[in-house]
Amino acid sequence: MDQRAKKTLNSSLRDEINNYVLNPYYITGFSDAESSFNIRISQNNKYKTGWLIELRYLIGLHQKDQPLLKLIQRSFGEIGIISNKENDLIEFRITSIKELAVIIDHFDKYPLITQKFADYILFKQAYELVKQKDHLTSEGVQKIVNIRASMNNSLTDNLKKAFPNTIPVSRPLVLDQEIKDPNWLAGFTGGEGSFMVQMHKSLTHKTGFGINLKFQITQHVRDIDLMNKIVKYLNCGSYKLRPNKLAGDFLVMKFADINEKIIPFFKEYSPQGVKSLDFSDFCKVAEIIKTNDHLTEKGLEQIKLIKSGMNSLRLSRADSEGIDPSGGNAADQLSTYSGSIPAEKLTKNERDILKNALPLVEHLWDGRIRDIDSKKIIYQHDSCIYKIITPKGEILKTQTISESADIVGVNIKTLSKHLDVEFEVNSEYTVSIKNYKIKRIKIYYN
Repeated sequence: MDQRAKKTLNSSLRDEINNYVLNPYYITGFSDAESSFNIRISQNNKYKTGWLIELRYLIGLHQKDQPLLKLIQRSFGEIGIISNKENDLIEFRITSIKELAVIIDHFDKYPLITQKFADYILFKQAYELVKQKDHLTSEGVQKIVNIRASMNNSLTDNLKKAFPNTIPVSRPLVLDQEIKDPNWLAGFTGGEGSFMVQMHKSLTHKTGFGINLKFQITQHVRDIDLMNKIVKYLNCGSYKLRPNKLAGDFLVMKFADINEKIIPFFKEYSPQGVKSLDFSDFCKVAEIIKTNDHLTEKGLEQIKLIKSGMNSLRLSRADSEGIDPSGGNAADQLSTYSGSIPAEKLTKNERDILKNALPLVEHLWDGRIRDIDSKKIIYQHDSCIYKIITPKGEILKTQTISESADIVGVNIKTLSKHLDVEFEVNSEYTVSIKNYKIKRIKIYYN
């Protein structure tokens, strides 16, 4: 190929990449997982009614997901703004009536199918009122308040006091949901799904460890019907309600189903960003299992190395090594941020209580969180991983102390005791056991 032909080809490929947009059903699936439709009502004396009405379509994610938000923004026609928020968060926001028309048009053509669809219908009702300028009248403001009262975020105490005659409109029922396009499931998985490699101690394996692959989608219990439809759609797995009864998981753990159904599906309809890299690693481990190499020491070591760079471990390694973990795209497992409670939702007394409250927990320098009174570690909120240097000099990273103990071949309590003793005397501690060196590493806490 001559230079002119190469230049033309490169230019064509560059244009294709720069013009790439997401499948509209992918956007809807991701929005079902991560977006919110918000009606902001705040006092403002610049308006005759004394109230400012602002409609907002929002997606709030961890800053590592900025490339994905930019891709979503491009797919909507470069509308809205992306801004940095506190605590390493970024937000894609659309507020103008002109640009919200694009959002309304999209979700009318490619409807949401989780219970979030009810909020969208109510949001659209408010949009029509604002579009007709009804929000500039007292009657119109009350209509919008009545709508917001039926949405998930409901009314603040201040709004309830300001609008005592509020009669919430009927909240639409979302029934008989149907997955109309596989790209919806790819997008929904991009927000709520996980590709995981699990390692457990086993007396029946020569290496001492068993390996399992697990695909999981988690969702609030109100969407239990939809989750059961995902089971039927993929023709594998099962739905399991969590002990708290607030959420449930679609789980696929049978290797034949993962190999013959889950992997082929997501190879054709891939999640975007970091999660696509996790899926790629997931597939690599599947190939090792298919050849039974996971039953050998060499294969086990390969899996350990792959696992040490997946999901949150990939992000922690990227932070320490200065790598962009998005691979140029964007979504990862930390993309589950659903926002915080706005200050206007709190009364003055509640805000004063929060400002003057004494802390209940303390953040340790290794990323763990400890109850101040009892001095007990709150393991559910750990912000640390474990770095292990094997006798061969290989570096592994695990997400839990239980995985670390399995790899080293010691009891969890024994490893925890050694780590805690060293922690009390040395912030740069590393524990040596059986020629392994183990250290806790803090992630995502400043």
